[in-house]
Amino acid sequence: MIKTTFQYYSGNIYKSVPLGTISLSKFISKTAQPKPTTIALLKTIRTTDQKAKRDKLKTQLPSFTPSVFVNQGSSRKYDNIDHFTGLAMLDFDSLPDTNYAKEFKEELFNEYPYIKATWLSSSGLGVRGIVNIPVVETVDQFKLHYAAIQKELEQYKGFDTATKNAILPLFYSYDPDILHRDNPQTFTDTYKPIKPSRPKHIPPLHEPTEKYEKWAIANTKKSINKITGNGHPQLRAAAYAMGGYVAAGYVAEFDAVNTLNRLIDSNSYLSQKSPIYKRTAKEMIRKGQSEPLHF
Repeated sequence: MIKTTFQYYSGNIYKSVPLGTISLSKFISKTAQPKPTTIALLKTIRTTDQKAKRDKLKTQLPSFTPSVFVNQGSSRKYDNIDHFTGLAMLDFDSLPDTNYAKEFKEELFNEYPYIKATWLSSSGLGVRGIVNIPVVETVDQFKLHYAAIQKELEQYKGFDTATKNAILPLFYSYDPDILHRDNPQTFTDTYKPIKPSRPKHIPPLHEPTEKYEKWAIANTKKSINKITGNGHPQLRAAAYAMGGYVAAGYVAEFDAVNTLNRLIDSNSYLSQKSPIYKRTAKEMIRKGQSEPLHF
């Protein structure tokens, strides 16, 4: 079980010196059942229609920095970081409604075993999460892990990259149905975008034609439209074949992904868990490119 501790701050965002520390397990229990005064403030936030007013009210909430510890008595700044905790934060914001956020919270938690916890944001229109990563020594190392997390999760609606800032305060929230696991896996991946060199012009091996592109999309649409249950294996097969069409030069990868996303949204079965199925489709399109599929 992770016994990580991190610092908390007063209900005044402008006071940037931590008041003390809290364990991760206690943070989870407090999120499930805050003090009555905090619940009252959060209910006001969640029933306020104007975003600007919600944002202002949120600054009155206690906050936390789960990713880092700052030096004792110091303010919340990069220069004052004492050590990292092995936690990275997730933020999905401006989701369509609370019901969508609740469903997405569950799908996210169930799909990724390295996520320690997921819960509703203070507004109720977002999802927050904690990812278990290695304890790093520097900000640059933290950002490499975060970049890999971003590469994996930016496909989902509402993904906000603000949490790449390890010192960013996390506002208190209330979710009696917060999801958590005692022993999450550790997300060890790192990612550093490679700056492309200026390559010499290489003509394509196969010039895609409009006719073949239409055939590829029609075949994929036919396969997706047949799905009324047991979605994953059928979707994987259709997306893998689409990857083959990409490798053959009939369809651009970008268009292939967009086509599958559109078909998933229009399918009554797949659309119920579209974020998960879209992730599967994207993965299988890439895998399918190892075997070109020609007409």
